[in-house]
Amino acid sequence: MSTWKQKNARAGIYLSDDGGESWKQVNSDHRIGGRGPGAMGIAVAPDNLDVVYVANTSSWKSTDGGKTFVGFKGARAVTDYQRWWISKENPQIIALTADQGAAISVNGGATWSSWYNQPTAQFYHVTTDNRFPYWVYCAQQESGSAGTQSRSDYGEITFREWHSVGVFEYGYIAVDPLDANILYGARLTRTNQALGEVAEIAPEAVQRGQYRYDRTLPVVFSPLNPHELFYAANVLFKTVDAGKDWQVISRI
Repeated sequence: MSTWKQKNARAGIYLSDDGGESWKQVNSDHRIGGRGPGAMGIAVAPDNLDVVYVANTSSWKSTDGGKTFVGFKGARAVTDYQRWWISKENPQIIALTADQGAAISVNGGATWSSWYNQPTAQFYHVTTDNRFPYWVYCAQQESGSAGTQSRSDYGEITFREWHSVGVFEYGYIAVDPLDANILYGARLTRTNQALGEVAEIAPEAVQRGQYRYDRTLPVVFSPLNPHELFYAANVLFKTVDAGKDWQVISRI
């Protein structure tokens, strides 16, 4: 048997009855762990140990201790499910988290709330500007980026007051210290919030693939010179003209 087949033969759901001293495989259905062990969540119903839930690209439910699973809640759009929470007081109340936030069921999963039922999302990097009221900016998984004021004129911050700021879903965001309307982020964009304009300004070398870069790349202004913006791949780039020209200031 090849190494690949051996590894996949061991993939599945495992059960321990002795606090983790020993394990036995109870399910080898590869669909259950489609995104890998680091991207899935397992939960057991507190009132019935044979009821097992798995969160993955879809979500799954077992009523026989993990031996068999059926699709429980399908993926919508680009949803990736991640973790479960089941109320101990009332196991009919279930929270299921995903890239866009959380959905809630109060009837054991027969029906679910929308993502907009509560203000939840998966934020990566959060930053603020120095205005008053100050603005909060963030990149959020599968839902683009968002910015909002830290306080509202209407007693609460509602979803109507969040605005897209043109940054990739898990990117860093840097606010121009000379003009808080200008934001830089991800791989790499400049957003003019006043105009609603987003421009691609990444160094040409990165666009050609000359340098190595990850999906989450740091971008930050110098604390000493507000005109200097730094951007990191496997080298450090610097611009002093809002991304028109870049220079490499580090060695590979």
